[in-house]
Amino acid sequence: MKIARIAVVLLVGIMLVSGFACGDGEESVPTATPIPTPSPTALPSSTPMPPHVWTFPSGGCFPKHLPDAYSGHVVPSEIDPGTIPQDIQGVYWWNSDEWLFWAPDAPGTNLATLGGGHTFDYLVCVTGPCEWQILLP
Repeated sequence: MKIARIAVVLLVGIMLVSGFACGDGEESVPTATPIPTPSPTALPSSTPMPPHVWTFPSGGCFPKHLPDAYSGHVVPSEIDPGTIPQDIQGVYWWNSDEWLFWAPDAPGTNLATLGGGHTFDYLVCVTGPCEWQILLP
């Protein structure tokens, strides 16, 4: 055990001495190179976000949400009906008090908007496999 300690102390000593010896008598101070901070690139407000795709592998109900970076709202009643797959039965959201829902061409829907980010998670029910491209205004 003593031999290992002595070896470590000698090794550290050699490293320190060789570090000082490399300076050729002049004191060498390393200079730090600043790393530029990347700035986020925001899309201009006139540039629409690409469509968001919800993929459903089979019939059933699936948890879905819009992109976390999306801060706008999609109004389901304004979605072009031709872009909604026939397998979409409804979108449901629990608002901590009651279930709100929207279904294509269904009366009495009370889910007025779909929001993005972490706080808006939806339950989407479909009758079969499909993909739904949702335009994000």
